[in-house]
Amino acid sequence: MSLFNENNSTALGTGLLCPAGSVADKSVLGNFRRYKARVAGSYRAVLPDEITKTLASGKHWVSPKVDGELWYLVLGDGAPFLASPQGKVIAGSVPLLEEAGAVASKVACRTIIAGELFAAVKSGRPRVGDLKSALGGGPDAEVQRLGFSAFDLLEGGTKESQMPLDDYNERLAVLQQLFDGGKRIKAIATHECNTGDEIN
Repeated sequence: MSLFNENNSTALGTGLLCPAGSVADKSVLGNFRRYKARVAGSYRAVLPDEITKTLASGKHWVSPKVDGELWYLVLGDGAPFLASPQGKVIAGSVPLLEEAGAVASKVACRTIIAGELFAAVKSGRPRVGDLKSALGGGPDAEVQRLGFSAFDLLEGGTKESQMPLDDYNERLAVLQQLFDGGKRIKAIATHECNTGDEIN
């Protein structure tokens, strides 16, 4: 049984865009929603001059801001696809998903990866408006611009290392192993810092 349905899908370049509510598997959709509420929902902005005052000493993982939208990459249970927390789905012949297909053989079972879906730009930092533009246009959508910056592992993993992995370093190592050398999909560059001064 497919994890999503293609009812009411529209063309997205040479792939498909399925509307919100298209993820049919309730456990998978619940996993998406719990992750967003637990992790992404607890993010907060900290201004540079507040970092040393706000963050306690201890282990912190720091990564660059990628301006797109939270989506999930699903591997190892049929053809790879992307899904949003609301159950929208991107599937089919999209360059990013074709790259994901080459990685799928490395996973041991169904694997769900959280990351930022973004659209590459010629100069400057990608913005969320660039993603909206790339996803527009139906059959003319610029799907070749889509990229995925993987930042967490929700389910599954490789034969050597599978969830549950409580230590973020272990989950990050799985992402780095899966996407080493990737063009459109990469594990986000992450640095471990121990004080606010190191972050700032």
